[in-house]
Amino acid sequence: MRIEYPGFIISKQGIPPNPKKTKVLADKEIFKNEKELRFFLGAAIYYRKHITNYSKIASILYEATKNFIWNDHHTTAFNNLKTAIINACTLSLPDSIALYAIMIDASIQGLGAALIQDNKPIAFTSRTLKKSEVMYAPVQLEAIGLVYALKQLTPYIFGKRTTILTDQSSLLSLMTKRDVSNILDRHKTYIMGFDLDIKYIKGTDNSVADYLSRKIFSIDITSTTANFTDAFPKLTNYLQLPYVVDNFKKYLSDKERELYPEGTISSRGKLRFFVHQKLRFMLLTVWYEHPLLGNHSGFDKGAPKIKDVFLLPNMDTDIKRV
Repeated sequence: MRIEYPGFIISKQGIPPNPKKTKVLADKEIFKNEKELRFFLGAAIYYRKHITNYSKIASILYEATKNFIWNDHHTTAFNNLKTAIINACTLSLPDSIALYAIMIDASIQGLGAALIQDNKPIAFTSRTLKKSEVMYAPVQLEAIGLVYALKQLTPYIFGKRTTILTDQSSLLSLMTKRDVSNILDRHKTYIMGFDLDIKYIKGTDNSVADYLSRKIFSIDITSTTANFTDAFPKLTNYLQLPYVVDNFKKYLSDKERELYPEGTISSRGKLRFFVHQKLRFMLLTVWYEHPLLGNHSGFDKGAPKIKDVFLLPNMDTDIKRV
């Protein structure tokens, strides 16, 4: 039996979006004004729970509603969102007996979570970071990522034993530490209100939630970072570096161009690439999360590798912050 609900089709197999409705959105052409864009987003958000990483895909379009200036970045985001709507996921119906698991991931690109049962998706949720959260350390991001997921998925999991899968081992130790900051202590108190079993998994195994918060190394989440995609291209295979060093010089100031005309400097007998301040936190985050470079290593192990390639004044402070 199939029941047509506005925008969706409900059956025992799950809840997919109604293809007749999504096709209408997918056939939309580029907007002429802010009103048309707002109308489209108002309809598209109806399917956000079926679209992995909806907030990331649509973020630049929401920025355009504040000051309607359309460019190629908006066209790309618009086409990506239409594709996501057409390919929106079929959500399985929750089983009141089966155990829940939540895959979470948090990075500078955003927060993501996937609620699953028997390896079937029940719900997706994601959001971009607030301005105050961008400079958070990984353990802080993972903590707010878990709190965000719990708040969004409370109707499903409250009072039920739930497994949390994370690629941040520091999140496990957070729950047993006594001496933590006030912010982390507040998050910890909230988390303890749920019946959770937190387990660590390798980042490469956390593919569902990873996809929610970042398409690997595609750094184009907000208007602030949208212009950096040429320096940090999308990773196509694990042997490719997650950055293009030749493109770093595009972001140098006039003074820096005089000092480093080729974007490089010879230091201690080695040729290093000078990194503009705007790119540093992004670079260090990408390096830290890359499976063949930083691989979530600590300062003592990771810093020497970075210093062999890049020159960042006061880099020790920046590296420790990441």
